[in-house]
Amino acid sequence: SGVGGLRDVAVTVPLAVEPGDTVILRCTYDLEGDPLYTVKWYKGRQEFFRYVPKELPHTRVFPLPGVNVDISASGAHQVVLRSVQMDLAGKYRCEVSADAPSFHTYVVSSHMHVVCEFPPPPLINTDLYCDLNCLRIRVVGRLVSMVAT
Repeated sequence: SGVGGLRDVAVTVPLAVEPGDTVILRCTYDLEGDPLYTVKWYKGRQEFFRYVPKELPHTRVFPLPGVNVDISASGAHQVVLRSVQMDLAGKYRCEVSADAPSFHTYVVSSHMHVVCEFPPPPLINTDLYCDLNCLRIRVVGRLVSMVAT
């Protein structure tokens, strides 16, 4: 969907990432021949990255606690975040604007969750014996076998 010359605007944000991950947020669009004016990225209501092809440098990063933008890997269609931490979970928006004469603007958004993966239970490589109701329990790895004695 889109407005005027700007159409098919879509955002791709990973649904869930782990702390420390590098994350690529993508924004795709079809300008239908119109020149690009800006692409802006927001976390919540705060802008943290802007791409303006008519300015030098083309990219600009706005300070936001915890946001570490890889400027060399970010541009008109993506922004790369390094070493994502828990507080970066939330809503991300991409705002695309065409240049004159239309200046049409379209905003799309998606949520990203930052989750910790629980470590697997430790491997136990020992025989454990238990005298409860005459059962012998053997634990090897994560498997438990019980043998009546």
